[in-house]
Amino acid sequence: MKQKKQSTQKPFLLRLGLSFLGLLLATVQLHAQDGTVSGTVSDDTGMPLPGANVLVKGTTTGTQTDFDGNYSISASNDATLVFSYIGFSTQEIPVNGQSTITVSLAEDASKLEEVVVVGYGQQKRVNLTGSVTAVDEEALEDRNVQNAFQALQGQAAGLQISQNSGAPGNEGLNIKIRGLNSFGSSNSPLVLIDGVEGNLQDLDPSVIGSISVLKDASSAAIYGSRAANGVILVTTKTGGNNTFKIEYNGSVSTETFTKVPQMISNSADYMTLMNQALINTPGASANPYPQDVIDAYRNNQGNPAFPNTNWFDEASRTPIVQRHVVTASGAIDGTSYNISVGNWDQPGIIRSSGFKKNNFFMSVKSDIGEKLTVGGTVSGVASKTSGPQQAGTESGLFNLFRVRPTWGVYTLDGTGHYSGKAFSGTDSQFPGFDEGFTRNNPIAELEVQDGEVLNQYNFNGNLFFDVKLSDDLVWSTKGAYKFDYDYYKNQRIQYDEYNYRTGEYLRTTRDPSQLTVDNVWSKQTTLFSTLTYSKLIGDHDFKVLGGYSQEGFDRNFTRSQRTGIPNRNITDLEGVNSENQFTTGFSESWAIQSFFGRANYNYKEKYLIEANLRGDISSRFAKGNRLGIFPSVSAGWRLDKEDLFQDIEAVSELKLRGSWGQLGNQNIGIDVQDDELNSGIYPYQSTLSFDQFGYPFGSSVLAGVGLRSLVDSDITWETTTVTDFGVDFSLFNRKLYGSVDYYVKETVDILRQLQVDESSGLNPPVVNQGAMTNKGWDIVIGHNNSINDDLRYSINGNVSWFKNRLKTFGEPGIEDRNINQEGYAFEDWYMWEADGYFQDEDEIANSAVQPQPGKVGFIKLKDQNGDNVIDGDDRIHIDGRYPAFVYGLNLSVNYKSLDFRMFWEGVEGTKNYIARDPFRQDGGTDKAWLTEAWTPDNRNSRLPAVYYETAETRRSTVYNNSFWLWDTSYLRLRNVTMGYSLPADVLDKTPFNKLRFYFAAENYLTFQKDYPIDVDPEANGVDAYPFRKTLTLGVNMTF
Repeated sequence: MKQKKQSTQKPFLLRLGLSFLGLLLATVQLHAQDGTVSGTVSDDTGMPLPGANVLVKGTTTGTQTDFDGNYSISASNDATLVFSYIGFSTQEIPVNGQSTITVSLAEDASKLEEVVVVGYGQQKRVNLTGSVTAVDEEALEDRNVQNAFQALQGQAAGLQISQNSGAPGNEGLNIKIRGLNSFGSSNSPLVLIDGVEGNLQDLDPSVIGSISVLKDASSAAIYGSRAANGVILVTTKTGGNNTFKIEYNGSVSTETFTKVPQMISNSADYMTLMNQALINTPGASANPYPQDVIDAYRNNQGNPAFPNTNWFDEASRTPIVQRHVVTASGAIDGTSYNISVGNWDQPGIIRSSGFKKNNFFMSVKSDIGEKLTVGGTVSGVASKTSGPQQAGTESGLFNLFRVRPTWGVYTLDGTGHYSGKAFSGTDSQFPGFDEGFTRNNPIAELEVQDGEVLNQYNFNGNLFFDVKLSDDLVWSTKGAYKFDYDYYKNQRIQYDEYNYRTGEYLRTTRDPSQLTVDNVWSKQTTLFSTLTYSKLIGDHDFKVLGGYSQEGFDRNFTRSQRTGIPNRNITDLEGVNSENQFTTGFSESWAIQSFFGRANYNYKEKYLIEANLRGDISSRFAKGNRLGIFPSVSAGWRLDKEDLFQDIEAVSELKLRGSWGQLGNQNIGIDVQDDELNSGIYPYQSTLSFDQFGYPFGSSVLAGVGLRSLVDSDITWETTTVTDFGVDFSLFNRKLYGSVDYYVKETVDILRQLQVDESSGLNPPVVNQGAMTNKGWDIVIGHNNSINDDLRYSINGNVSWFKNRLKTFGEPGIEDRNINQEGYAFEDWYMWEADGYFQDEDEIANSAVQPQPGKVGFIKLKDQNGDNVIDGDDRIHIDGRYPAFVYGLNLSVNYKSLDFRMFWEGVEGTKNYIARDPFRQDGGTDKAWLTEAWTPDNRNSRLPAVYYETAETRRSTVYNNSFWLWDTSYLRLRNVTMGYSLPADVLDKTPFNKLRFYFAAENYLTFQKDYPIDVDPEANGVDAYPFRKTLTLGVNMTF
């Protein structure tokens, strides 16, 4: 039935608007009581300083300068203004009746050095000896993404982020740092938010202050076994020393697809091509279309009785995406705070899909006297992801690619019944003709089935204190609690399909109806405590840190399923017959205790040394194997501090560094959706089955207990050793800067499931077996400059590449078109090489015997070993399993009140297997087969001869050959933003301290290889939810 449009809920926006109105009136009243002081803040060379703080001393009244360094503030004649900017000395200037105060701030050498967040602390960037990339908050600004990881694509060398779907809230992000570390578990890095493990999706990008990517072992070893895949440190914003302010960031966006497969929607063309395919495929089970049927469709364009249905158009809509974030921050008597509330509402382009999220964040930090600092953060997220199933033959999304255009969504008789086909043998105009089998109506799938709904509720809280025990010794402790609850529902409702033209009943699908409900509860507790001793003795700077941490994790999973749902309004299990039900579940827990230490030494900030050591004790291994020790050491040499470089003004910074270290991994894949309950949480223990074994006892069969899996009780830590050499430089007063890193990673004792004979009936054991290496480069280079007082720009780019090789694996493992073999990449492409098409029968007769009998116009496979038979021995390794390199480019320009930013991201040298059969499973076909398929008149075609999909034709045309291995390199304009900020003299007449409007486009331009079939280069296959591009109008305002 037709889907009803849901009404838009407006209470949130109404309350927001009323709040702003009250704030505006209050601010206007304050402006009326004071005089106005305006001016410009610049550095000692006259260049303006945007974002400088201007505060009325002793009050909470303050503002910031605009892009041109201009400000305007209300202040009494006897007030004192405090001007401050990071890296510059603070100035205090009495007003004394002045209406204009122009300030020049001098650089403060003690504040100039940029500070980077590292494990359990901070370090000056110039003194880092490890490989750390800092991502500024500006990289996240104005990005219309609900997950901050999407904004990080291409922003940091060595950080590779890809996604396999465009589904809102279910993008399927794949995140790696410097390639693969393991093939037995996830390669995702550890994400720490304010020192505690968290999910970046839980944070609105506006509350993120900085992100540090720890790429080598010396930087990450302080986190031991949790850091084998690298670490991403996220620091949230605090109120700092700023005066009280309220910020609002809002945007409205519209989305369309970047690219979708163009299916044949002209029915006459479809039927004609299908008949040709049946001629090319003798023995196919489908029925050809009679010529009078084809002529009727061709001669009755626009007649509803002879439709040309574009199923993607029927399933799509143009959604409006909204984002609203309100933040209040400030500081009172030594206590700073930052409170943020956000709302994200993203209807999907495909009907029934969408994502909604409400999030809350609060951080507080208070200095109690001179010795004690206490604080904490609290955050919460409630989200709902809905949409069609992402895969499988019962998905409405799947069927959109497989439905014929010859019939419409609803029957012609106006009853609103869903159609199933146009011809079933009873049509009086075309008696006896039956189209045969067709796929389910995809619109019915989307409207009735309702697909999947996932509600997620996440809470994170932590408390900390720092005690200054002496001038040299600080004790820091933090405790955190994380709770997640997921409620998943998959409702598959039966519905009837009818003949489109006659209205006769055809079939009932999804019979019986089914309701599946999953509940997943998990909690994680974290406690860590450190002592940090710092001492400067002459030119010798020492810093030692020691600490203890412990983590605990618990998860409970239940699944309930009942069949026979009366109608779609029944959404709870209680309303479903309990006679046909299935219930399962499990609980799991693990814990880890750790001891760690770090020692830093530098001499005159010229010679730098750092050493780390961590010991982890994990419950996931048997006694005797639970302890893992992970050391690292690194050193740096700042050549710019040497006398030789003192007279070379062009060199601002030049540092050589090197590091070595080891990291551990305890993670074996845990799948909470595993019906067999083999969670893998304790792989050294055998699991038992209570429902798979029965024993006869008299006339009855009694349930028994049996062994389910084999185990290796001696498994232990997977270990990754990383060696890194790098150089950092900045030239011409830091206007040109960059870094180059070369690294080698080797992982040994990889935790993987051993393949065993299936006849044993037992699950295979997890063992330590295998080793692989990754070698690669990370390069960053950037430039920033100011042309004059009005025009500033910056440009920076990064590129990284790595080569993955299996060092040891055991017997080669071949699965479909991939192979794991020593000396090659993990899951390397391995298949037959396509060698053009068979042009005639003589060529077939004179060629090697194919796996299926060769046919004219079909793909010919190359005989690699010359034995005149194409078999498994003719398959070859083909490059392109992983990118040759990935890169990103950022450009920003500021001219007076205008700002412009552009970010490009690209991937080069990667290949993806994209096979698109014509008439796939009796259904839809790409338009390209009309013009690009092989015919006697088109022998140099881009596609083979059209055929009807059968098991034989798939083996001879699509099955595991290089013809369908396409180069998916691309260069994509990830984001372009143009903004305008009201200048200070205009803001002075408003209640705003800042008011900026912007327009942004996301993913709107892509350069890629020319494929014969339309597909987005990032898409993982051809049946996934298409990728999206976005146009956004937004506003940033500060009161």
